Amino acid sequence: MNIHFKNKKKVTAATTLELIVTQGIQETPMSQISKVSGVPVGTIYHHFKGKDDIINYIYLELKKEFSQALMAETEVLIDFRLQFIQIWKNLFKYYNSNELKFKFSQHVSHLPIIYDKTKEEGLVYYTPVIDFFE
Repeated sequence: MNIHFKNKKKVTAATTLELIVTQGIQETPMSQISKVSGVPVGTIYHHFKGKDDIINYIYLELKKEFSQALMAETEVLIDFRLQFIQIWKNLFKYYNSNELKFKFSQHVSHLPIIYDKTKEEGLVYYTPVIDFFE
């Protein structure tokens, strides 16, 4: 699809994340997501099957973003100890500057709303982190 559609998908996801964190999953209907995001309901359903699908999309995007943030600037460090310290600094920096994303992850990570397939896909993003600690 074109960039216009991709932007609406990301706007829908960002709006959903914020609404879920501030008022909860059950209290966030699709009609409100549409109204707050400015994305028509039909366009939302073009990208997502429903609210669960949006939540799973956000979950995966956050896993990808977080794993990249964790490993940032570690590849230039040769010393294992310095890499380890950098990962912890990255962790602190990420969560300090992404409070809504952190809260969203806390809200949904262990709920059955996250599909098993989504969890498996999310683990792939952590391969560099897992490899480092092994």
